[in-house]
Amino acid sequence: MTAALEEALSLGAKAVKVHLDSELLVRQINGQYRVKSDRLRKFYQQAQDLLRRFHDYVIIHIPREQNREADRLANEAIKDYFRLNK
Repeated sequence: MTAALEEALSLGAKAVKVHLDSELLVRQINGQYRVKSDRLRKFYQQAQDLLRRFHDYVIIHIPREQNREADRLANEAIKDYFRLNK
């Protein structure tokens, strides 16, 4: 998520709508749940710092069964990134 937020900022976005298939992550980012893991707290803080740089943002949960194609495309992009940046 942080890479997507960084990219949106670099493109000049003032607002973002983020769709995630992790209900836990959505609830943590939206402040409904706290982040208990020290390891995850670092990533949570990075995301919060980036989100504060937007004028507006919305974080939305999308059930995994409704997100299969987006998940496939994201995984493909991640593989391409690492293949190109070896």
